[in-house]
Amino acid sequence: MSKKIKLIIFDLWGTILETGVIPSPLKQSKKILGQFKMPYPEFVIKFEKAFMTKKFNDIREGLDKIFTEFNVSPDEYNRVDRLIGLWNKAKIQSELYEETKEVLNDLKKDYKIVLLSNLPSIDEDIMERFNFKETFDELFLSYETGCIKCDCDIFNQVLEKMGVSKDETIMIGDSMESDIESAKKVGIRGILVDRRNNRDYKDRVLNLRELRAKIEEVV
Repeated sequence: MSKKIKLIIFDLWGTILETGVIPSPLKQSKKILGQFKMPYPEFVIKFEKAFMTKKFNDIREGLDKIFTEFNVSPDEYNRVDRLIGLWNKAKIQSELYEETKEVLNDLKKDYKIVLLSNLPSIDEDIMERFNFKETFDELFLSYETGCIKCDCDIFNQVLEKMGVSKDETIMIGDSMESDIESAKKVGIRGILVDRRNNRDYKDRVLNLRELRAKIEEVV
């Protein structure tokens, strides 16, 4: 075990849990909303801030917030039904990657582990479905914290709550922008989960089974 690292922060989608829909719900939502000219990273931030930073009574309430934010009509192109179907399908078909349970249980022996996710409140039942409340030492979910990962304050909230420093912490995620770069902005080392083996980034693993060795590397 590394003598230095005390806390491991895990992203959710694409890191420990797969949605089961391709392309991803975010990429499909961008198309449904007709945001063809908007750069994808910019779309993701705008969408997640609208849809994932407060608790809604139901998915339609959340979608109304999105339609307002992007200034599009919900009545055109059957947007409401398409988006409801997309996000419900993604939730229903989501599954843990085959190595997730084994790796998390192993790492829990030596480290604190927390979940940090940009998550809509309509997906909160996923926490119980996959027993995440018992698996992780703490859950930091955007609809509860009010901010997404690109807002650096969320990482400071995690460090303060868990009683560790940035040098004692590692972020694990599959997104360079949302996970790795956001963590690096506050001085937290990020390890990229590159399951397709197509990213040009040195500090990466191809699956979660490689994590322990990578975490214990001297960098």
